[in-house]
Amino acid sequence: MTYVLIAYYSASQQVEKMAGHVSRGLYASGVNYTIKKIKPLRECNEDSSYVTLEDLASCNGLILGSPTRFGQPATAVSHMWDQTAGLWIQKALVGKPAAVFTSSSNQISGQSTLLNLAVPLLHHGMMVMGMVGDDQSPYGAYSSEDDEQAGVERAFALGQKMAEIVQKINK
Repeated sequence: MTYVLIAYYSASQQVEKMAGHVSRGLYASGVNYTIKKIKPLRECNEDSSYVTLEDLASCNGLILGSPTRFGQPATAVSHMWDQTAGLWIQKALVGKPAAVFTSSSNQISGQSTLLNLAVPLLHHGMMVMGMVGDDQSPYGAYSSEDDEQAGVERAFALGQKMAEIVQKINK
């Protein structure tokens, strides 16, 4: 089954809300998706709602989200990528489309986070997709405190754009 994985970490639920809007964009375009949380560092329990290496390997596209922490993704996101050396050796993610989203207090730190979220995707050989348009970031979707509604629209558009790419690749 062709599907897009929406993987995110959210401490304040803002990124979780954005993940929901991304999924609406995929759904509106007729693409299957799965939403999974990235496991918090202090969480010991295994839970099927958390992203696994198998989830990353089996998806046809990845949309990755994280809150902004001083222009960087949350540590839990970086920790998840630290566990993917085996996927890198197997080239399991090479050629898959990927995109990123974030929530931040302002646009500047959000842009930095989007770029930093893309780095492990590039290392894995994924095709990182940017956004275009009057109200889009070229790096991905973001929401900030001063323009939450625009963030909702950006997240929805990101889902639609990923759907378009996944449909073209998997014809």
